[in-house]
Amino acid sequence: EPSVTENEIYDIIEDLTDEGALDSAHGELMSSALQFEDVRAGSIVTARVDIAALDVEWPSEKIFEFIKEHKHSRLPVYEGNIDNIIGVLQIRKYLKCYFSEGEADLRDCLDRAHFFPASVKISHLLKKMSSEKINLAIIIDKYGGTMGLVTIEDILEELVGEIWDEDDVVEESFMPLGGGRYEVDAELNLEDLFEHLNYEPEEIEESLLEHSVGDWVYGKFGRIPKEREFFEFEKLRVTVDSMRQNRILKLVVEPKSEEDWE
Repeated sequence: EPSVTENEIYDIIEDLTDEGALDSAHGELMSSALQFEDVRAGSIVTARVDIAALDVEWPSEKIFEFIKEHKHSRLPVYEGNIDNIIGVLQIRKYLKCYFSEGEADLRDCLDRAHFFPASVKISHLLKKMSSEKINLAIIIDKYGGTMGLVTIEDILEELVGEIWDEDDVVEESFMPLGGGRYEVDAELNLEDLFEHLNYEPEEIEESLLEHSVGDWVYGKFGRIPKEREFFEFEKLRVTVDSMRQNRILKLVVEPKSEEDWE
């Protein structure tokens, strides 16, 4: 019997949506579900530079202030640096000890941290997190370092997709600026950047393609850069366009012409 390809299913969903037989929200959900099996955890992480985490050596006063500022229900806890996460803190449990005793030993309040590779499919991760009641997963790179974290909400959002109100402003992650230059969101996946540019790098570690452009840029500089600093990678010039504190927000990428490289 003839089978229907995945591309044909996408076309059918699009036709039904255009004809009004399927509303846009349900069409988006069906399309997202088709893609769900192929998505890997490394592509949806909250990047390590954006992780709110606690140092196990902090005094209670500093921990309490950090909790008030960030307003999360759980926070990863590290010893030494973010690559050495030793547990996850339930804020409610900690505050109960803090207010009843005026002091709380952070180590005594920790739940076990759960680690997963960046390559794990989020369909598998969702089943694992649901069955074992894991609310927060630490995603590690191939060297065992912390790449980022993923919550159940992140995975469900990937499945459902972003549904925008008509008054919402959609911020483009890759936008032409003219003159052959492009504004790039630092959270854009590096592989997606090269695809947008129709550029195939000559030499780059395949594992880096799973990371965000921002993480790649930090690695190229080997430090926290400043606005307007740039580097050249093969036939691309990459400039830091805007930052917030130590976090890169936007970059400008410019493919160089042949004349520039003579």
